[in-house]
Amino acid sequence: MRQTIIIGSGPAGYTAAIYAARANLNPLLIASSVEAGGELMKTTDVENYPGFPEGIQGPDLMAAFQAQAERFGTEVVLDDVISLDLSGDVKTVTLGNGDVHEALTLIFATGSAYRKLGIEDEERLSGHGVSWCATCDGFFFRQKTIAVVGGGDSAMEEATFLTKFADKVYVIHRSDKLRASKTMQVRAFDNPKIEFIFNKTVEHIYGDGTVTG
Repeated sequence: MRQTIIIGSGPAGYTAAIYAARANLNPLLIASSVEAGGELMKTTDVENYPGFPEGIQGPDLMAAFQAQAERFGTEVVLDDVISLDLSGDVKTVTLGNGDVHEALTLIFATGSAYRKLGIEDEERLSGHGVSWCATCDGFFFRQKTIAVVGGGDSAMEEATFLTKFADKVYVIHRSDKLRASKTMQVRAFDNPKIEFIFNKTVEHIYGDGTVTG
């Protein structure tokens, strides 16, 4: 039995692991078998993390997190949690490979999920023109016209990244003001491939097999 099990391998999970390991709590960190490292694994330039004045690639930052956690004694397992038993003082975690781990403390650092529009045909066309990850899928949209929905930092980052592939990127935002940081806004406004559409919402996605509009 362990003192601590951490579920999740993003920045929060590895930070918890570093502190737990330094406190001699013998932590086990369970990372996903498919998407270990969290959302930063899909991020290109991370420019707002202290200590990297020139920025750092998301996967490189997560590799450093993992190396630091392991240096202090964290064990990292790449598998998925399929069941939990939280009924007693000793918590039980069962993994996809059948292994069962016990601990006195569980720390959940499972992060967030993509925010979807919740409109008709969004799920049907997922992977067929609808995407939630520019880094993952940007290459498939070479010389295409793309619409990015949102007005925050993520939307500005994705739109700017997609200009490497697309002929044109429209940013559709429901308000007349962006929520993104000034730096991200300036970068997007200065990009000749990006055009903003304000005070509009997406009501429907069209396409038979793939997105057409």
